Amino acid sequence: MPDPATAQSLYDALKSFVSAPPKRFMSMIVIDEDQYTPAVYYGGAHSFSRQQIGTRYLMLALRTFDPNDAEDIKKVHALQDAVSVGQPAGPGSFPIPNWDPASHKKVKDALLVLYATVPDQNRMFGTKEQVHPIRRLVGSAGGWGGNPDKRGEVSKREPEPQ
Repeated sequence: MPDPATAQSLYDALKSFVSAPPKRFMSMIVIDEDQYTPAVYYGGAHSFSRQQIGTRYLMLALRTFDPNDAEDIKKVHALQDAVSVGQPAGPGSFPIPNWDPASHKKVKDALLVLYATVPDQNRMFGTKEQVHPIRRLVGSAGGWGGNPDKRGEVSKREPEPQ
């Protein structure tokens, strides 16, 4: 099965907003600042706030399934472009922390070694109550942005070397 076409964006939840995916089988996964997945939606308009999500920032990943060929991919991209997002109070801000790239790479590489040993992504993604802390940590390196278990089993793939 081909990979779903995915569009991602980051939002400041201090500024409430609404997202409305267009009509076709699409899923919109909500990922909070701590990389938990509090919700997955399949169509409709949705409002988000810091109180609802639990962290200031969230990412939305809109997945459109089964693009079959070049013409269909054009249709998928047009549908993704039709998604509307609004922040009536204006855009928020995202000051990027000064992360140490060398230590980040060292830890990620070690976690990828562990990720290569697990057969699936079960209990890697979801709410705090749904995930296993060690599997979540390992999954954060190799399968970022995964669906919670109840949204469908996802077989694991090796990440591309960087």
